[in-house]
Amino acid sequence: GEALFFYEQVLTPPQITAYWSAEEDDLAARLEQVAEIEVLAGQRHELTNRLALARGRREQVESAFGADESDYTAALHFRIARCYLARERFHEGYWAFVRLATTGEEVYAEDAWYGQVKSAAGTGHPDRLRAAARAYLERTSFTRFLGEVGHDLLQAELRADRPEEVVRLCGDLLDRVEEQPALREAPKLVYLAGSHLLAQEQLGLLRERCEALLARHPDSGLADGVLYWLGLAAIFEGDFRGAQNRFDALLALAPRGSYAEDARYRVGVCEFGRLDYPAARRTLEKFLQDYPQSPLVSEAQALLGDLAAAEGRLEDAMTAYAAAETAGAELVPPNHPYINHAIFQGGKLLAANQQWSRMADWFNDYINRWGPTAGRLGDAIYELGRAQEALGRVDEMLDSYLRAILRFGNDPADHGPDLMLADYPAKYASHHGEAPVAALREALSRAEAHGETTLMLRLAYTLHAMGEATAETPRAFVDQLDDASPAVLVRIAQQERAYNPDLALQAAEAAVGRAPHSPFAEEAWHLIAGLRRTAGDATGALAAYAGIGERFPASRRTALARLREGDILREQGRHPEAVETYRSVLQTRQWRGEPWAEANFKIGLTHFEAGAFEEAFGFCQRVYVLYVGVAEWASQAYLYSGLALERLGRREDAVRTYRELLATENLRDTPAAREARRRLAELP
Repeated sequence: GEALFFYEQVLTPPQITAYWSAEEDDLAARLEQVAEIEVLAGQRHELTNRLALARGRREQVESAFGADESDYTAALHFRIARCYLARERFHEGYWAFVRLATTGEEVYAEDAWYGQVKSAAGTGHPDRLRAAARAYLERTSFTRFLGEVGHDLLQAELRADRPEEVVRLCGDLLDRVEEQPALREAPKLVYLAGSHLLAQEQLGLLRERCEALLARHPDSGLADGVLYWLGLAAIFEGDFRGAQNRFDALLALAPRGSYAEDARYRVGVCEFGRLDYPAARRTLEKFLQDYPQSPLVSEAQALLGDLAAAEGRLEDAMTAYAAAETAGAELVPPNHPYINHAIFQGGKLLAANQQWSRMADWFNDYINRWGPTAGRLGDAIYELGRAQEALGRVDEMLDSYLRAILRFGNDPADHGPDLMLADYPAKYASHHGEAPVAALREALSRAEAHGETTLMLRLAYTLHAMGEATAETPRAFVDQLDDASPAVLVRIAQQERAYNPDLALQAAEAAVGRAPHSPFAEEAWHLIAGLRRTAGDATGALAAYAGIGERFPASRRTALARLREGDILREQGRHPEAVETYRSVLQTRQWRGEPWAEANFKIGLTHFEAGAFEEAFGFCQRVYVLYVGVAEWASQAYLYSGLALERLGRREDAVRTYRELLATENLRDTPAAREARRRLAELP
């Protein structure tokens, strides 16, 4: 502030020259007025001396500052502009940097454009920021502030919700790195581009650009950053072996580099992903030993908790989850995602072991410590209620549920009210012998009176599901989607898919767009896939089914998604791809039973449609030998075995297969059995 005060008192050389020139002109005019008046000879002498002084001062200034290197105008403007920026007087700073740019002084040109970027960012003026940042980035001679300018421009595009511009800018930054890998800011540009491409889920582009950069400049000093982003991309794609190879290479190259700490933790993540639990445990414990102050301690402890839970070590898991919460709480701001992960995974583990009293204490502690700040208070009250019910404290559970629904039900981001409303009617009726219609109607009237649209939608759709279609029940109009919670959006999609499929698709897509990790996201994705398939959008349906497999790999319903994906590929005549998709179901042991029966039959059906009748017979036979209890697929497998045998000219074997189908008690009344009877009647 003091510096700015003094700088603003300083006159520039042009201002000084202008002053003495004006003074010289004024004195010359006054001297001319008294030139012929004898009595004013003394005044004329004084004016003559002052005029000579003014002329001398002007000539002195012009002589001293006539050369560009001596004119401190730009230097003064630069100092004033920096003071404005430091004082966060961003509007004045912006125009001061614009004025600096107009001086034409090359030595301050980079600072002038950088200052405009920072000042525009401070004022929240995105158009000015974009213009200044693009002007800066287009000048190859500007290199000192590349990282900061790139960061500010990326943030502006993110705030404007322009993901395509974010991706384009990341490409521009990586282009700059490829052209000038020795730039001081090159590592920062790699970090910026990598983190933003990953956040935009541009994994293919990230991998392509990083691999090209690594191949072109393997010894540039950028390899550790490039390997890091390649490793993270591989993790997100589920390629844990490939990811670990990248992180191992990074650590061999730069064991003490800026990415080393994170990479050591990621190696443990990869080992966990590969189900090598002993190795993962050793890696994570060594990480905690080597980096006790790391901001990743909370994440490492949470993963150790997951490891112990997977191995059935309850106490070790709970100890690790508690440590994850403690470590996450010590960060500024607290690491709420991993605090929540640890708490809720620990709660699931206690519930699985029926340690209800301990589970109640676990969630009570969480609620008391974090209140609404952690963002999952409703979920916590729901889990607490489960423990209370198991302990016989049903009245307490029902009371806490209703109070929580009323308190948090107008927040569409809190999933707890939806989970509570899904359970509340049945549990209330079981305990009190009647449905809670009056209580929910009263809550609905209250929500309407207070204009709590999200809560109103939740309550209205709950009453509707109970068969209480009242005048207050809202219609599923598009303008309500913005206020609906993910669970309500899913209900709208389920309700409207037969009548208004466009609205149903919009609702389901809104559910996953706003809450991709909610308890209702999986159902929403299945609705999206089914709606797109019904609409004839095979490409969109394939993408949705593939997305289900990526997002919910452990879910049993994912098997159905993979099967439907295979069906679309088969219908398109892409037989090899269809077979590989069906085979992926058979590679997951948790999907044994009906999904395996369907997968084997569909592989046989695909071979049949491709004209490979011997292979078709083999897979179909496997179904009715191993899964005869799964009537739908066993009966169809019998039928297509017979049809394949007919195509192979093995008439007697075909007849025997059809008769075996008709003799199997649980299969004889199926549509496939009726077709088998028709085939037997037609065979000569």
